[in-house]
Amino acid sequence: MKTQLCALASGLALAFTGAAAFAGSSADVYQQGLNNDSAITQTYNSNASADVVQKGLFNVSDVSQEHVSGSADVYQAGLNNSSEIKQRYANADASVVQEGAFNVSTISQRFGHAQSADVYQVGLNNSSEVSQVGSHLSATAVQQGAFNVSTITQKGW
Repeated sequence: MKTQLCALASGLALAFTGAAAFAGSSADVYQQGLNNDSAITQTYNSNASADVVQKGLFNVSDVSQEHVSGSADVYQAGLNNSSEIKQRYANADASVVQEGAFNVSTISQRFGHAQSADVYQVGLNNSSEVSQVGSHLSATAVQQGAFNVSTITQKGW
């Protein structure tokens, strides 16, 4: 009886910690300022990383990685900047740099291999959206000034 309970306890411990132990995910957040908010969700990944640096006031970032091998990096400085990176079932790398105020960026990478997306925004109230579905896709958006809008959609294998 004692051996069975020990085996059962070991099995339960492995079941509840095994996913985290073998997930291969890392996440780092550094925030300086007032009322910055960052959320990172990582599930079922192999070699996924997320790094967020936010400086200033009221900046928000949301990074979600599911079944991913790759990276998501966010740097935001200023006032009320917002970024969202969603990576699903992909080998993908995404990078967002935003400086200024009220800049918004969204990157979605799904179902593919060798996806790369970079957004660089400096100024006031710039908006960028990048969507990638497929393999061997690369996108870069660079916006400086105020009230600029960019949309990049890539599909294909």
